[in-house]
Amino acid sequence: IKATVPFFLIRHGQTDYNAKNISQGWKDIPLNDVGKAEALKAAKDLKGKGIKKIYSSNLSRAKETAEIIRNELQIKEKGA
Repeated sequence: IKATVPFFLIRHGQTDYNAKNISQGWKDIPLNDVGKAEALKAAKDLKGKGIKKIYSSNLSRAKETAEIIRNELQIKEKGA
């Protein structure tokens, strides 16, 4: 019997570059207030889905998005 594991892919919240339609690539641009609110909404949408780990890239916008979601879902264990 194969077990299936749900997998959710969430993009980081908005940055000032996103708002201005500027390509940021690997430039480490942090979340703005809209991006933080988007991360919080994503966390609320993910509640009750059985998420146990969250992984993100090492860019600050991705790490901050993941941390907001992790805190809201009360996930103690960090992924890679």
